Amino acid sequence: MKKLIVAVVLSIVIVISILGFFYFNNRSSSNLSESTISIKDQNTESSTMGSSSDTNSNTKVITIDAKKFEFTPNMIKVKKGDNVKIVLNNEDFAHGISIPDFNVKGIDSVEFTADKTGTFQFRCPTICGSGHREMTGNLVVEE
Repeated sequence: MKKLIVAVVLSIVIVISILGFFYFNNRSSSNLSESTISIKDQNTESSTMGSSSDTNSNTKVITIDAKKFEFTPNMIKVKKGDNVKIVLNNEDFAHGISIPDFNVKGIDSVEFTADKTGTFQFRCPTICGSGHREMTGNLVVEE
């Protein structure tokens, strides 16, 4: 009988802990702001949190910070024809990035050629809590 009581109490504590975790993480997601990183030929512009560089003359490397329910920057601009490598700096969890329009998905990084123009949504493919659906950004490919 004692084991049953301990199991019930432990289950209640676990459920309360999980609910508290989701509650406090949702509160921090309401303060999200948009930031942008752009790649221009050989020069780069970056937001305060993101960075970019050329690993060789053909690949543009963009670093994005990922934490519960947000990417920083959450908008990336590249030129059509750029070979792009997006590297994630996972700050609190193994998030990931998925860009369905370019058929890429990864945990640490993704690589692709920006072969079409437009605005394409990227998102976290790893369920990371109750604000997971809001963990998105935009890739803008310009001529």
